[in-house]
This record gives sequence, C-alpha cells and structure tokens, in this order.
Amino acid sequence: MLQNLRICTVPLVEVTAELFSPYGRLFSSKDSAEAKVDITRWPAQGWRECHDGISGGTTSGTFSLEWRGDAHAASNSGVTDGDYLFAWTSANAALEAANSFVRRDQNTSIANIAYQESLSSSNRGGEFMNDQEESVAYTFTEINYHADGGQTFYSPDLPFVCCVALPPRDRAPDDILPTDFRAFFVPAGLGCHVNAYVYHCPPIATVFNRPTYMFTEQGKVHSKFYYDPLQEHNTLLRIPLHL
Repeated sequence: MLQNLRICTVPLVEVTAELFSPYGRLFSSKDSAEAKVDITRWPAQGWRECHDGISGGTTSGTFSLEWRGDAHAASNSGVTDGDYLFAWTSANAALEAANSFVRRDQNTSIANIAYQESLSSSNRGGEFMNDQEESVAYTFTEINYHADGGQTFYSPDLPFVCCVALPPRDRAPDDILPTDFRAFFVPAGLGCHVNAYVYHCPPIATVFNRPTYMFTEQGKVHSKFYYDPLQEHNTLLRIPLHL
C-alpha cells in the first residue's frame, strides 16, 4: 500500500447554489422546504410498478464533528453505528490509521474501530508527511452514497466542508475516481442537501479548538455504497479546509 502512493488534492471552492447544483441544493433554514429530504422510490425489478416504496420516512439527529489531536471524529446520533473516525491532518497519520483498522468486506464501513489505537499511532512520524499540515484533511474511508434518499447538513454557527463526487455520464455510477471529488466550503447558517447517489464523506470541521454541532436528516433505510480510494486506487484524498 505504501509503494506508489498517490495524493489527490480535492479542489475547494466556496459553495454557491449553481456550483453545488449537480450534487444537491442549498438552504438557509433547516425548517424550509428546500431542507426537506428527498426520498428515492424503491427500484422495480421489471415491468411491475413499485407502489409506495417511499414511506419509510427519515431519521434526524445531531452530527458532532471534532478534531482530536490529528484525527477527525464524527458522530451522527440519527443512525445506528454512527460514530466515525475518517480524516487526519497528514498523509502519514492517515496511513498509520489505515494499518490499524480491522477491515471488513469491501462494501462495509470502517467505523467505530480502535480510535485510541489509531490516534496514538498517528502521532508518530513517517515517510510521507513528517509534519501536520494546517487546515488540510486526508481521508480514504467513510465515503459512500445513499440509494434510498438524500442527506442534509446544517450548522447554524460554524462553517464546514462538504466533499462530494459524481462520475461523468459516460462512466458507470460505481466507477468513481479520486479526481471526481469536489469540496465546498459551507458558511455558518447555510445548509446543503446532498442528493441520493452522490458520493460524500461526513462533513469536516474547519475549526480545531472546539466541536462543531450540526443538524442532519436522511432516509431511514440508510443504504450505503462505499468507495475506498486507498484500497481501489492507492490514493489518499487531500481536502483543503480553508479558501
């Protein structure tokens, strides 16, 4: 995994409705119509039409984001197994964490695993990045899309970064590449609805000295299709956190 490692820097721009439109939409109040989560109808297998398929509803909760040392933790109270460790301040820290994770099958989350172990090991130096980079997050895990509906993120008082991706139309939906990702700086008081089938990782906090708490809502079925750029393309995503 360490040979020929690639670092893909994800372009970061300030979010606008037009730039974000391929991936979802923006809203300024979590109680607005734009903030209502779109639920995707259950797919039909053939000519028989699916009746209902959307009444499972949504689940909502608080998404807590926090930098703990050089590791980024997140917790979504609205779902089961909603605790994540998914980003680091250096490439070396991310690789150390990857080595400490107990991997499940390729399509399963690498969440809730050995936070203390990965935190202690990621504090050691290494070959790729001896020093932490300020305002940068490296990630390879907890990247997925939901097939059952969209997901909203809204922070009233602190900004965050939303990293998303879609493959071009001439490529199959599962054939995502690291270069397909885009990052958006979302100011405080503005929320985003990430559409179904749009790859995304948990939102990333842009402040390091205090937790960020945000409202989140998504489909209750919570179907997830995972992408791991380190496993599939020997690549870490490098996400700037400030413009």
